[in-house]
Amino acid sequence: MTANSNSGPGYQKHPDYRVDILPLKDTVRFFVGSKAIAETQKALIIEETGIAPVYYIPLSDLISGYFLKNSHETYCPFKGVARYWDICIDGNIIGQAAWGYDKPYDEVAILSDYVAFYRDKVSIVVD
Repeated sequence: MTANSNSGPGYQKHPDYRVDILPLKDTVRFFVGSKAIAETQKALIIEETGIAPVYYIPLSDLISGYFLKNSHETYCPFKGVARYWDICIDGNIIGQAAWGYDKPYDEVAILSDYVAFYRDKVSIVVD
């Protein structure tokens, strides 16, 4: 490891922990009620030890106008610092519904410019 590396410290402490990133060829659509908020054919599925699989999609595949950055952040020793977005639909705010990593650790660097959604806040349809 070089001095300039950005390796996640969790991997050193828990070498058996897995964060597997798999590309998905299917179309994935995200909805709040009947309102489509995102659609992609470039989704990634993250299979992480002890966590249900999560779809991540490129930020560029969000439908603009529905997303508001907020100041909430969390930390994961395997992925890095996550920032959050609220979803605003017809004046209704769904707080901290999506998250992403601006500077993910090297092991998951592909997650830069990707976003994921909480399954209890959006509906996900895979074709």
